[in-house]
Amino acid sequence: GEVSGRTLWVSVWDNTRLGHNAFLGEVRLLLDNADLQQQHAETFELQEKNSDPVALHRLDSEVKAATLNGMIEEETQRRLQEEAEEEVARQKERLQVESQRQKAEEDEWMRMEEDRQKDLEEEQQRELEATAEKERLQKEADEKEKQQQLEEKRRQDKEEKEQRLRDVEAQRKAKQLQEQRELGFSSPQQLGATLKKPKDLDAMSMYSVGSIATMAPGAMGKSVAVSGNMTLAVYYTNGYLHCKIKQCKGLASPHSNGLVDPYVKTYILPDKSKT
Repeated sequence: GEVSGRTLWVSVWDNTRLGHNAFLGEVRLLLDNADLQQQHAETFELQEKNSDPVALHRLDSEVKAATLNGMIEEETQRRLQEEAEEEVARQKERLQVESQRQKAEEDEWMRMEEDRQKDLEEEQQRELEATAEKERLQKEADEKEKQQQLEEKRRQDKEEKEQRLRDVEAQRKAKQLQEQRELGFSSPQQLGATLKKPKDLDAMSMYSVGSIATMAPGAMGKSVAVSGNMTLAVYYTNGYLHCKIKQCKGLASPHSNGLVDPYVKTYILPDKSKT
């Protein structure tokens, strides 16, 4: 009763020491549909972040209520149909002496009712097919947009990387030119001729590497394409709702080294109280 109509919201984040933490994905679990008596873990695919999880929980509740109302209405119609059929059977038993004309009229009415029901079922089937086609087209459009965004991000990343390399090369040349001027050399050949000792060459190599490392930007603030899954167990015992996160696999990394330092946040919707 305490978890009825509520949703468990679990989100995964990358713990970034500097800058904003990166969102890696989320899982929403409607507690009314969950088997809270069992403590076994299940695996869920991580989803994109929803801008308003409370509104989404409210939408899930409304859909569930509408489905329940439809089931009640369907049961009422079935019961009324059964009562009507029973009444027809009783009338047939009482009216065995009824004329052939009345029987023909009844048969005609039944045929028209069947035709009407058949037309109604065909109309419902066409509506279902139209809805499915619309959802398919929307899904294709979403996938295409997502692919375009991914390609644009790759292009921007490539341009940024090339620009950084050009900046590093320009700084290296400017530094080298400055050193030439300070040492009184007019060309790189004259500068190279003076660097005879290995320690001088080592110093130049260390300077170049240090310059590149200084110019390379971090992965702060990058958007991450959600991927991977989460394995968790949710169960209710002794008046407490337990949520145990077993593992997360295949998480996207916002860092160039491919590493990730994940942690999770959990909420109970719709009041969004942090657990």
